[in-house]
Amino acid sequence: MARLVIGFSRTKKWKPFSALIIWWDQVRHKSDVRISHAYGRFTSTSWKRDFIYQAAGVRTHFMGATRFDSINESVEEYEFELTDEVVQNIGRTCVDREGKSYGIKQVFGQVFVGLVWLITFGRVDKKNPWSDGDAQTTCIEEWGRILCNELKLEMPLDLDTVSVKPFRDWIAGLPMVKRIK
Repeated sequence: MARLVIGFSRTKKWKPFSALIIWWDQVRHKSDVRISHAYGRFTSTSWKRDFIYQAAGVRTHFMGATRFDSINESVEEYEFELTDEVVQNIGRTCVDREGKSYGIKQVFGQVFVGLVWLITFGRVDKKNPWSDGDAQTTCIEEWGRILCNELKLEMPLDLDTVSVKPFRDWIAGLPMVKRIK
């Protein structure tokens, strides 16, 4: 069995975007978990190192776990029970997708959807008006698409609109995962 971990984190330094995500999930989804980001962690046994694959900044990329952990606080991690072949396929997919642009326009759409929800006192739920499918990506969308495609799962969430907390709840409820942190 190979190791694939999907984790949820927040920045160690205060950053407005991270704080806004945490606040939104507390208000909208009654979250008691302070998370603002999703990532995947792969382990290289030959190098004795972990690698993080994420959508952050302006694109998707890999980062060594030592560097990632120096700037982020991992709050929860879920380990997938998968065969070596499946984890290798997921890793190859991540390498092939590395450098994909971050969905800034999509994030503005998420903010718009949130504002509509707030000003209607929760009576109106909208879909993201700047949804772009797989043209650009966010951390949630990236891992949702990869896991659904590679594991042949149905995504019950709108990846262009969803926030971190509902995605985390979906991951935590999958039958092939166990919480390790």
